[in-house]
Amino acid sequence: MKVIVKRALAAAVCLTLCAAVAENVGAQTLAQQVMGSYTLVSVTFDYQDGTKADLYGADVMGSLMINPNGRFALQIIGANRPKFAASNRREGTAAENAAVVYNTESYFGTYSIDAANRTVTYHIERAIFPNWDGAERTFSIAVTGNGLQLSGPPTPSAKGNYIPRQVWKRIV
Repeated sequence: MKVIVKRALAAAVCLTLCAAVAENVGAQTLAQQVMGSYTLVSVTFDYQDGTKADLYGADVMGSLMINPNGRFALQIIGANRPKFAASNRREGTAAENAAVVYNTESYFGTYSIDAANRTVTYHIERAIFPNWDGAERTFSIAVTGNGLQLSGPPTPSAKGNYIPRQVWKRIV
């Protein structure tokens, strides 16, 4: 009888601990849900006229790291970058350099999460596009399982404003 009581007690303790762990996972803050390392699934530009563009091409790759210490780093690199005629990255032609910049998005800095509005604001320290140095960019957040979708902000262009949409998959 003692063995049955001990096993029942052990099972009850195990179930209680499992329930507490499950409840804790469900109670994660938005910041905790967003933190991690991601690989890019897709990036599109949704224009006001309803058209969508995939300006980086089908084989775009990217990396996003959002650390618990409040820092982030983002890189998006399109596959349509030409190889340089010179084997030195500092000796590219004006056309080669322009194509690289056009097909690359990279910036880093600190971030803040607004859980009530479900947004992340990147406080950009340095970007490949120098106009973003010192700027803030705010994206709406949608978290689904291991996925993260970031949308916005509206970005002006010659064709009209567009909303950049990034879909990421957690890898760590």
